[in-house]
Formats: sequence, C-alpha cells, structure tokens
Amino acid sequence: MSGERVGNGLCGEYRPLELVVLMIGKRSPISTRCYRAESWIRKANALPQSDTDGRFVFYWIAFNALYGQPKYLPGSDSDEESDIKKFFAAIIPLDRRNLIRSELDGLKFDVDELTNDIFLNKRCWVEWHQRELETARERIKYPFFAGKRDFGLTGMFKSLYVLRNQLFHGCSADRGSKNRDALKRAVKVLGILVPIFKEIVNEQENDGRLNALLGELPYPPSTDGIG
Repeated sequence: MSGERVGNGLCGEYRPLELVVLMIGKRSPISTRCYRAESWIRKANALPQSDTDGRFVFYWIAFNALYGQPKYLPGSDSDEESDIKKFFAAIIPLDRRNLIRSELDGLKFDVDELTNDIFLNKRCWVEWHQRELETARERIKYPFFAGKRDFGLTGMFKSLYVLRNQLFHGCSADRGSKNRDALKRAVKVLGILVPIFKEIVNEQENDGRLNALLGELPYPPSTDGIG
C-alpha cells in the first residue's frame, strides 16, 4: 500500500495514502491549511536548485495555502495584499520563539535588496506607464516614484507579491534574465520563512485570533474524503 508523509498535525507519521485521504475531511481548517502547505513545500524542495522559477511558484503556493481566503464567498472582497498583511499581524505575536525575527536578521541583505528593488514596486510601474518611460536607464532615474516604503516583513512581501504577479500571470519568461537576481533572493527567503510560518500556524492552531482569520477554509475537502 502506497504511503504519504503527513504534516505536524499527525506528528510527522507515515500513513497509508488511502487513510490520509479519509482523514483529510476530519482535519480542522488550520490543520488542512498546514497539510496543504507542507505538500507544496516538499514539492519546492524536491526541485533542482537551478529551477528558480518553479521553486518560487511552489513556495508561494505553500504560503497561499496558509493565508488565503475564500474569494468566491459573498462578502469576501479583500485583496491579496490585505490578506497577507492580516496574516502577518496574526502570526507575529504568536511567534513565541522569535523565529521570524531571527531569520530576518540573518537575511537582512536579501530582505533590503528585495524591498528596495524598484522593479518590484507597484507604484513605480504605474508611474513609468503614465510617463511612458520604457528603458531601464529612464526608469532607474526616478526611484522616488516608489514613494515611502514599508520595511521588514510587510515591505518585503509587497515586493514579493509584485514578483509573484509577474510569474503567475505570464509577465515573465521561464528562466528569463530580467528578474533572475530578485528570484534567487526570493526563493532563498521563502524557502526559510514559509516553513516557519507553517510551523507557527500549526503550533498555535487553537489561538482564537488565528481561527477567526483562518477558520474559513478555501475549497474545503468533502467530509467523506472525496474531492
């Protein structure tokens, strides 16, 4: 019988795949989020180091599994960036061991480079479009278009969200040269931080604020284990 390693919710035990399928429907919404996230983290980790684009995509899917909201429900009109900001506001106080801050300190160079990258700044793209600035030389001359930046986790993920849009919406070529340095930094950062986010969410599953934010699971599995 084939097997599948399940996440922290089951203490990392190996269970037969058929049993896992039956058990998914009995998981809490937060446990299911962690289960989904862990599967995509494993997928990203299994790719060769050279597949920067693929690793970014799969790490982001894992992250999305943690913070995402069911946009198809009536009244679910928040945007993704707001959802990410609310997610951080919920988990940072729950990081009892200061794992996020510790890793951010070690990643300071990469975090600063991503945060300050004008090509990962949404406001810059708007201004460049309106002023018809098309060459890199022209665009670099006007870094103040970026406006006042948020720093730390929130500021960096604003940049990463622009990078995410460039890849997910086909605005970048596979293995393209234009965003290579940013992608390498992003993969390094996501590969460290997303598993920590998942660990915090899993450990604090019973926290009331966390449940209020993440308790509505997007596309919940059928309770009989089908779908």
